Formats: sequence, structure tokens, C-alpha cells
Amino acid sequence: RKRTDIDLWVIDEASAFRNAQSKRHKLLADLVRPTDWMWLLTGTPCPQEPTDAWGLARLMHGNRVTPAFFRQFKEQTMMQITQYKWVPKADAYEQAYAILQPGIRFRKEDCLDLPAVTFQTRMCVLSPDQQAAYKTMISTLVANIRGVDITAANAAVKMLKLLQVCVGSIYDEHGQGYSIDASDRLKVLEEICEQANRKVIVFVPFTQALNQVAAHLRKRWTVAVVDGSTTDTQRKTIFHDFQHNPDPHILVAHPQTTAHGLTLTAADTTVWYAPITSLEIFEQANNRMNRPGQAHKMTIAMVAATMLEQNLYQALKGKQDVQNSVLALFKNELGLDT
Repeated sequence: RKRTDIDLWVIDEASAFRNAQSKRHKLLADLVRPTDWMWLLTGTPCPQEPTDAWGLARLMHGNRVTPAFFRQFKEQTMMQITQYKWVPKADAYEQAYAILQPGIRFRKEDCLDLPAVTFQTRMCVLSPDQQAAYKTMISTLVANIRGVDITAANAAVKMLKLLQVCVGSIYDEHGQGYSIDASDRLKVLEEICEQANRKVIVFVPFTQALNQVAAHLRKRWTVAVVDGSTTDTQRKTIFHDFQHNPDPHILVAHPQTTAHGLTLTAADTTVWYAPITSLEIFEQANNRMNRPGQAHKMTIAMVAATMLEQNLYQALKGKQDVQNSVLALFKNELGLDT
């Protein structure tokens, strides 16, 4: 029910509302009256592409947004290359900036005096079982997509199958997961945890591998796990204990479960056990320890065994157009024309 005494809306992590077709966006738009004030707060107004700005502008301006339709803004800012592939025009982000006015930007370094963050790539090697599974997976993917126009979206889905092998997980046609030898990757992860001066956050984007990582690290340290099955009550307890108590020493988490709003400055090291394909989640997850209250130098360690992983990390770290980078990297890995 709408309350007449509320006329100012402050929306943190506003990029979560950028899809004007989502239930979340429609619900908020229905609650806000035309005469209300609204402040949208986000560090990533266009996490995927410049068209992300239109949904936020629609929230702010309602029917007064120009252009009035998403399709018009997409054609105004993006160039269609193939049936499914669109790329930003030269002035796309300038147009995204313009549609979000009135607005103001504060750089993090202008507001906060935080210690330095060091990125490092830590290499491991695939086991013989992983090498065999990786080779088989590439052959299977090449056979399945022969003659098919690959989009960035389905390239990302198929790339996950290769990344799953890299972390020691394979799945059958029924979705049942199996672990294969990934001992060197686990060894490198253990070395990173040994070298950390304070607590450690380990992001693992696959459930099968996440459980394997947690079991391995528990042999030496206290470990808490947060994934999609962890209840809100359990999460609050785990995050509180990690931030304020001696244990757990290591938090093993799926990156989507910690992407927004958390302060985990008890850690000085974040480890990516494998890369992901979302720049927004990558940046938000990295910022869990890089927040007010952090007094120690920080390390973000990215574990990789293949060029595919290294290049994907590079795209994420360089804030590149990850969606189209994924498509190019996937085709390159499979030996297809880019």
C-alpha cells in the first residue's frame, strides 16, 4: 500500500532496476508518484552496455523519458552487426550519460582514503583428467554449434562448460555433477591463503567446485560457506562472524551471494577460483573488502590454468565490453572464425 507521507526515494545499487521489463522495476515504478523525489545510487549505471541507462532514466522521468521507447534508444546508441550482435556506437556512452541527467559522479578515490589494491594472476596446471575432459568438451561444442550463428548469450553459457572443467567439475546430461582431479588448482589456492596476512574471501562460481574447495580448505582453516542454499538468517550470522569474530578465517562463497551492500573488511585477500562473465558482479564482489574501515593493503588473486581464463580475467579487470569479449574468446578457444 502506498504511503502518502513518503515523497523521497533513495535507491541504492540502482543498476539492479535497469531492466524496465523486470518485476522489480515495475513494482518500484508503480510505487513512486510523479511528484516524488528520487535519488538513484550506483557505481555501475551501465554494467553490460550503454542501453542499461534507459531503464534507470525511465525510473527517474517516467513517461517523460526521451526517447520514449527502449528500442529507439538501442537503435540510437548501438549498431547491429549480425542478427544477434549489437555493438556500441562511438558516442553511445555519452548518450547514456546524457539520458541520466540530472546526475553527479563521485569517484571512490575522491571520497575515501583506502589502501592500495593489487591484482595478481596465479597460474596452475590442469591435471591429465582435466586436460582430457577439456579436449573432449571442445570437440563436443564444435560439433554442436557447427553451422549455427553463435550469440554472446549462448557463448557465455557454453563457455561455462569449459570453465567447469577448469575447476574440476563435470556434469552429465541429467545435470548430475562429478568431481575430477583439480589438485594443482587447490594447491595454488592453498598457497594464496597461506600468504594472506588476514582473512580470505574465496569466490567459486560453481556449486560442485565450491563444496570441493570448502572441504579442502577445512583441513587447515575454519571455513564458512555461502551459496544459493544458505538462508538469509544463516547468511547474516556468517557475515557477522566473519567480520567481527576470529572464526571463520575463510569465507567460500558464490559471487552472486555477496555482490551488494556487504562490508567484509576483515579480509585483505579476495581469491577468484575461476572467472565469471558479469563485470557488474566481478566489481561488486571485489569491493566487499575494499570499503570504509579497511586499513590494510589488499590483494585480488585470480587463479587460472588456460589462456581462456587469463583473457577473461583481463577483460573483467580492464572493464572491457565483457559480453562481446566472451563471444570472441569463446570462438577463439574453439578455433572458429571471429
